[in-house]
Amino acid sequence: MAWYVRRKGLEQGPFSTSELKDALDEGRLGPSDLIRPAFGHEWAELSSYSVLREDLRRIRSQPRRPRPSHASRRAAPPPSRGRAIAAALVPAYLRAHWGGELPLTLSYWVNGLLLTAGFGAALKLAAELFGPRHPTVIFSWAMAALLATGILALWQNVGIWRSAGRHLSRGGLPFWAWAARAMVLLSLAGTLGFLMRSGLPQLTELGRIAFEGDPLGRYELQVLGNGTELEMLGPVTYGLADDVRKLLDANPGIRTLRMNSDGGRVGQARELRTLIRERHLATLSTTGCHSACTLAFLGGTPRWLAPGARLGFHQYSAPGRTSADMREAYVADRADMVDHGITPEFAAVAFQAPPTDMWFPSVATLRQGGVISGVTRRGQFADEDTPALAAVEERVLKLGALPPPLAMLKQRDTAAYREALTGLRRAGLGARSDEDVALLLQQASSGAAMRHIPTAADAAAIAYARVLVEQLRILGRQDARLCQRLLSGGMVEDHKAIAAALPRKLLDDENVALRRVVQTSLEQARRPPARAGVQASLGHVLGELRRSQGEDAELLNSPSRPGIDARRTCRVFTEFYDKALVLPTADAGPLLRWLFIERP
Repeated sequence: MAWYVRRKGLEQGPFSTSELKDALDEGRLGPSDLIRPAFGHEWAELSSYSVLREDLRRIRSQPRRPRPSHASRRAAPPPSRGRAIAAALVPAYLRAHWGGELPLTLSYWVNGLLLTAGFGAALKLAAELFGPRHPTVIFSWAMAALLATGILALWQNVGIWRSAGRHLSRGGLPFWAWAARAMVLLSLAGTLGFLMRSGLPQLTELGRIAFEGDPLGRYELQVLGNGTELEMLGPVTYGLADDVRKLLDANPGIRTLRMNSDGGRVGQARELRTLIRERHLATLSTTGCHSACTLAFLGGTPRWLAPGARLGFHQYSAPGRTSADMREAYVADRADMVDHGITPEFAAVAFQAPPTDMWFPSVATLRQGGVISGVTRRGQFADEDTPALAAVEERVLKLGALPPPLAMLKQRDTAAYREALTGLRRAGLGARSDEDVALLLQQASSGAAMRHIPTAADAAAIAYARVLVEQLRILGRQDARLCQRLLSGGMVEDHKAIAAALPRKLLDDENVALRRVVQTSLEQARRPPARAGVQASLGHVLGELRRSQGEDAELLNSPSRPGIDARRTCRVFTEFYDKALVLPTADAGPLLRWLFIERP
């Protein structure tokens, strides 16, 4: 049995029964000293315990031993060997808290709450100062922090629990003892909840990245334009900022960073953004920069977008990250946007689209929001590397014949054909399946062909618009979100779903219509319509639309703005094109061709 001894208001122990008997024999304890068993809370004189009475009688019947010194009389029973080792290795204060010997106020408020706050602040400061970047280092750091946090929490909670158990014997109120133990239980529940909700998912993701490689894939970096541009393709993953820094150091003439990426790690994007600003680089996207990529893109001055390229914004997502973590990140990134020339109105909606969706603002919206400096013109930046494009062409030709619009561009418009191949290369074909490559090829073909609509024949533009309206009508009935995606553009996954939802004949009709668009544009390029020339037709169609749709007619200006109902958007656009198509050919053709000069 284990016992505790109380001398001068301080508890000592636990001691075994044999140790107490030895102390009685040596005179270091007497019958009136207070003791209690380890499982009890009531203090009583030593003589009241039957297990020790026989020893007391034996000691009283024996001749008195020499009187021990004053120091030895006042000393507690000697510790066992294990406790002696612990006393040598662990500071007395830590041992006193662990054993519950400290007052409850000190154990709870100082060793519990205050120490937890200080430890958390120290971890955060250390992470900011050292800033580990390599996944293996980050994983090791996280494991060490988790282990240290676990040890601290165990020491805190055990000490508070034991101190609460002794609070009554010290004259404290029962309420505070029960309240402290209740808080210990709540703390344990909160810790377990954090581990299951955040800690373990984050560690699992970090471990996978550190030891198996990032599931997002690998980026590519290439110097272009005789050392004046650096192109980044693929995901924003760990090590990107460091690799970009090395190439910038080796090529001091680089002034522009091309960014074509579907996104990646937010932390790396912020590091890259800082580097871009330090080196005073311009940023350019020639096919698309989405999600985390946009954070780095916004670090450039100036910021350019090639014709047909898009910027995509949405909320972040990461395993184990709480909504509170995300809110703090959005506040910081919105403030950064405004500080670097983005309008508050744009920053306010940049992170409204959920992680499973994407907002692709129109070129006009990007300009008004201060996001881009303008749209590039041909020859403004370096051309694509010819051997790289040859490798892309070889990959796509293995899949079969080119889509009809792209096949015609290859024969009649070499520059547009190379531009389409450039877009495919920047989509990272090396990490794509054949199915994805075929889909990207169709997207590239359609995108290149649609740029010829403003200079095509009126009849060709009308024929394509009829196919588009039928696609919108079918998608609107099946999935309005896909209808909205068709209008504003989307990721590869969106276009997979769109292709699966539309009849094969309708997709073939689109290829035929776009081939006719390219053919008529190349045979006799017409002057793109000016707004003044279509103002009367546009006013008539918008007037009819406002009478039937009311305020929803304004959805024409922002089909993918976060929070907008996809079904209403699809309905408005379908009716808009329907009303344009019923105009006489001489009015409908120019109006439709004008709409594709800067399609929303």
